[in-house]
Amino acid sequence: MNHKSTDCPGASANKDKGPKDASAPFNNHSVNVILRTLPDHVDFWVRDAILMEASPFFNDMITLPKVGERRKHPESDDQEYRDGVPIIPVTEDSQTLDHLLRFCYPVADPEFRTAAEICKVLDAARKYLMDHAERLVLERFYKHVEREPLPLYALAIRHRWEKEIGFAAEAALRYPFPLGTFTPEMRLMDAAAYMKLQTYHAKCCTAASQAIRTICDGEEVFIPSVIGDDESSWWPCDDFAQWVVDYLEASYDLMKTVPHAEALDDSGVLLEFIEKGISGSCTACAVKVPRDVMRLGQVLREHVRVAVSAVKFELED
Repeated sequence: MNHKSTDCPGASANKDKGPKDASAPFNNHSVNVILRTLPDHVDFWVRDAILMEASPFFNDMITLPKVGERRKHPESDDQEYRDGVPIIPVTEDSQTLDHLLRFCYPVADPEFRTAAEICKVLDAARKYLMDHAERLVLERFYKHVEREPLPLYALAIRHRWEKEIGFAAEAALRYPFPLGTFTPEMRLMDAAAYMKLQTYHAKCCTAASQAIRTICDGEEVFIPSVIGDDESSWWPCDDFAQWVVDYLEASYDLMKTVPHAEALDDSGVLLEFIEKGISGSCTACAVKVPRDVMRLGQVLREHVRVAVSAVKFELED
């Protein structure tokens, strides 16, 4: 008969034969505390000194009588033991506990594959008051949120993490948010949280696109009004002026769907129009294109950044 193995890499034995051992370095039987994961029945053999240093929660628990030392006659008390080592049951699964403990031990930090993994470990670090581990996991959260803002928004909503909710909402501005946008994690939140995020995104689209318009003259035709000096190439050449108008129009259209300042560079619009400017301008103007367009792009980004930052995300009315 086949049995499913634990989520923790390298775990041994199977459920019918008793608890499984976690992978190294948490399978060293010479230590004096076992953390047993209740969901999948995996034993993590840990050193009480490391655990107590990392977590005030476990520090208080381990210093209680009977915990933290081997027992020759464990049947004499109601503490559960394995080979004389006291067992502390935990509600986390083995993968989550493995990730968490690697932030506490002098080993390489774990690698996260999904938003859900990050949030499980962050929740555990906060539960056990592991401040150092929490800071390290938060670094992963902030780095990962640029790739998966919507899953992390939904998971942060589930855990009621106000700061992380706002950060994920801002990161979502890097992507279009058309009606019906969905990720599996969104099942974890209610319709109100979804609508709040979509409303915020739409307000930021309006603010960002209007920020482009404010540096131009006219309502329909984009003419540069704040860039230029005596050495500028903006004005003398009609060909140059036309493609600059096209660049501003493209930036305006982009901000109507992706209201983030960095999108003006990341989308490739800036590079595209530098190339068009060089090829479409007269010889005298072409050499000035990179400098002038980069300068205009910097102005656009700053206007968008200021405008979007004025839009506040509020989950509660």
